[in-house]
Amino acid sequence: MTYSLVVSPLDSQRLYVLTLPNVIPHKGTLGLYTSADQGRTWQLAVETASITSTSIYTVAPGNDTPAEVYIYLPDLGALGLRVSLDAGQHISSAGTLPFGSIFGLLAIPGAPGHLLAYGSDGMARSTDGGNHWQVLNTITGAIYQVTTPAPHSPIYASGDAGIYVSLDDGKTFKQSIAAIMAGAHGSRFHTSRGTSQCWLLIRPMPCKFTSHSPIPRLSTGWIKVEKTGYPLHLKPKKDIIER
Repeated sequence: MTYSLVVSPLDSQRLYVLTLPNVIPHKGTLGLYTSADQGRTWQLAVETASITSTSIYTVAPGNDTPAEVYIYLPDLGALGLRVSLDAGQHISSAGTLPFGSIFGLLAIPGAPGHLLAYGSDGMARSTDGGNHWQVLNTITGAIYQVTTPAPHSPIYASGDAGIYVSLDDGKTFKQSIAAIMAGAHGSRFHTSRGTSQCWLLIRPMPCKFTSHSPIPRLSTGWIKVEKTGYPLHLKPKKDIIER
């Protein structure tokens, strides 16, 4: 099966995707695949078995050239970050990570060589393509997802302590909304406009919500958050969806 489909921020034609077995034994060749024509055609960039005995855990497009791509090999721990400058044809070490494992990597758009690595131990920043790292000490707990909409835009990080935001290309992060407001175990949802100073609250969803469940009633309200992430006020609004 395919997973972790990503696109280069420097060339919308350049795509990368990883493959994993969904049955054992499996058919086909596992590895990193790439497309130079928005997915119309694909070619195997590197076979998984040629670089690791387990699997390629994650892939991230680089921010230096469209052909730059990063992958992570979990069996190598802190030494598992790899980089290719020719769309996966040749793989080399990208330096030693400050963590024993990571969940993912973000190459910050518009900032060549600037990377964010994140995982169960927090988040770290590199400004030289992964050769050296600085752990971000304002982050508490694990970080599971990091994203940004465009170059020089806010960078959002979601983790155990809630949602963090950076307004300086990843140099510093401040907590935008605390985990207590984000809801436990995915039972509460929020959305934000702008730079996450206000959040739109959606009432908790059913614990066992499936595609066959009736659409629940949702209520909304704007939450203004302090630097600590805790609410200043909650203004209820009218229900937006009726069952």
